[in-house]
Amino acid sequence: VWWPQFRVIDTATVTPDPEVAAVVAGYERELARQMDVTIATTTGTLDSRTETVRTQETAVGNLIADAMRARGKADAAVMNGGGIRAGKLYAAGEGISRRDVQAELPFSNNLVVIQISGRDLKAGLENGVSQLPKSSGRFPQVSGITMDVDVARPAGQRIVALQVAGAPLDPARIYRVATNDFLASGRDGYVTFGTAKPLLPPRDSPPLANEVMEYLHNLGTVRADIEGRIKLR
Repeated sequence: VWWPQFRVIDTATVTPDPEVAAVVAGYERELARQMDVTIATTTGTLDSRTETVRTQETAVGNLIADAMRARGKADAAVMNGGGIRAGKLYAAGEGISRRDVQAELPFSNNLVVIQISGRDLKAGLENGVSQLPKSSGRFPQVSGITMDVDVARPAGQRIVALQVAGAPLDPARIYRVATNDFLASGRDGYVTFGTAKPLLPPRDSPPLANEVMEYLHNLGTVRADIEGRIKLR
């Protein structure tokens, strides 16, 4: 483990060196050209507005979670709605660029696959819906998971039906679940995710935004929709 030591140098009032500034500008132009490339087109509306992704199943949340599950070769995926940030409506037929993906996933998170028991997975999902009907960043956007949630029940006892990988949850089974390094470290109340075993150390896991970009590029046409993965009562 290595910790850097920094020395802060105030450069706000320094005049840029013209030669260096020209080189930087060239890289910025090339980056902009690459980031603005359309990598997929959506056939339906995608809604990443804050209130939506933090309170209910969304097509854009399903899309991101599907990408995580596919790229992680996992049984299921869980993405916190608070990690989806662009606050944008994508119309049917609209192109999605790399810049769009970066705007939706701006936190430089890594895609982490954890090995977790069904019991601990359910506890994590209970945490995810514990703040409803209040908007909360911990609300889960999922893939490979369907659940019925009774918001009138006490927090921690709200999931009344839960399927994972096409079958009823087995509390003793060990599932491969794709998530981000934020949740894999137990943040946002996902304590049981933090105690699960990652297949790779989070620091060595691939960047989440890059994995979603690659998934969309391979997909070409996005047909994500709201499918009843999370049914709220």
